[in-house]
Amino acid sequence: YEQMLGAAWTDKTASQLHLPEMVLGQLEDELLLKHGARALGFEVTDTELKDHVIRLPGLTNGGAFDYARYKRALAYQRKTPKQFEEQLRDEMLLDKMQQFLADSAQVSRAEVLESYRQAREKVDLEYVALTLDTYRKAIHPTDEELKTFMVKASSRIESYYQTHPSEFKRPAQTRASHILVKVSPNDPEDKRKEAERKAAVLATEARRPHADFAALAKKNSEDPGSAREGGALGWLSPGQTVKPFDEALSSSKPGQVVGPIKTDFGWHVILVQEKRPAMDRKIEQSRLDIARNLLTDDRAEAAAKKEAEAILTKAKGAKDLGSVPLPAGAETGTTGSFTRDAISIPKLGASAELLTLAFSLTPESPLAPTTVRIGEKLVVARLRSRISAPQTPLEENLAPVRERLLSRKQQQAIQLWLQAERARARAENEFHRNEEALRDLAGA
Repeated sequence: YEQMLGAAWTDKTASQLHLPEMVLGQLEDELLLKHGARALGFEVTDTELKDHVIRLPGLTNGGAFDYARYKRALAYQRKTPKQFEEQLRDEMLLDKMQQFLADSAQVSRAEVLESYRQAREKVDLEYVALTLDTYRKAIHPTDEELKTFMVKASSRIESYYQTHPSEFKRPAQTRASHILVKVSPNDPEDKRKEAERKAAVLATEARRPHADFAALAKKNSEDPGSAREGGALGWLSPGQTVKPFDEALSSSKPGQVVGPIKTDFGWHVILVQEKRPAMDRKIEQSRLDIARNLLTDDRAEAAAKKEAEAILTKAKGAKDLGSVPLPAGAETGTTGSFTRDAISIPKLGASAELLTLAFSLTPESPLAPTTVRIGEKLVVARLRSRISAPQTPLEENLAPVRERLLSRKQQQAIQLWLQAERARARAENEFHRNEEALRDLAGA
């Protein structure tokens, strides 16, 4: 995670990503699996362990196991053969237990055929979308309406304030982009010097009049998380990045190119784009604005819903959505073909509800029976075409489907067993979490 996040990694990141809880959960699962394996009488014999060790890659010499090479490899990891083999025995025991649980999973031919059909079936929709913002622009609550709403929706206003803290409270922030030239303290001296020289050249280029920092970052930055975005890091709060980077941001002005700055990740050239002061608006200062936004949203959605329902009613007697009279600002289009496993419906966005509806539509009943909210849009959808999978697929085409299904069911079998065992272990107080150690692990 630290390597992946680069300069965005801080001492608090592990806690923010709940990494300690994830690690602790994995340790608990391993304990449960080992306990289950021993309860069933599973063990890893010395012969099994030896056979596994001599087949490890990179430990042969002339086709034969080389014990001296084995010891050197372990010495590099600061382990003795005994320590490594105890760890390996545990891992092999875990594998045996997981394989035992996985072997309980079965896949029928009917399931394979149905999965094959569903994966290859496609639909194409035509749609009408009403954008809520169009309706918001026409809504202007009066002072009296807002006063009444603030009384009726007092708890809702307070809930909004509590659940949207970033809208009302934030530290001073800096919006910045950077170019990273990676280098490690363990790299040879010539490589470290070359990285420093390259960063200095990039800093000079970035300071030239009319320099395109984003283009420089896309071409040269070695930070995979931001390079494709032109080096953009977004808004950064104090403590969100490593200390040298943080200090460079706090001492700079908007428009300034800073660096090169050295961190554990390498050399950074930083463009400071914008700064904004800290904000701390109390609920009494915010109540009126929240009320205005909530009331406007409510009325906009109600107005859009009413018009969408009217479109749906008219569409029931029409040959297609194109022949239905539409209000100004309505968006029309077709999605193009997509499958059941689509993460997002083309041109409309992610919607599990519409995805399910889409594949329930038929040429005989092509109109979705309800409107669907997708983000900021209310959508009326109609089936345009449906492409079915072959009814008699070739056996070789079914083999990978069977493998995927079986793998999924095997993982489910393991997770269901672990879920039941976790519940049992906690009910019987077999696990005791050391909260102090957990906080230390999180860097709190």
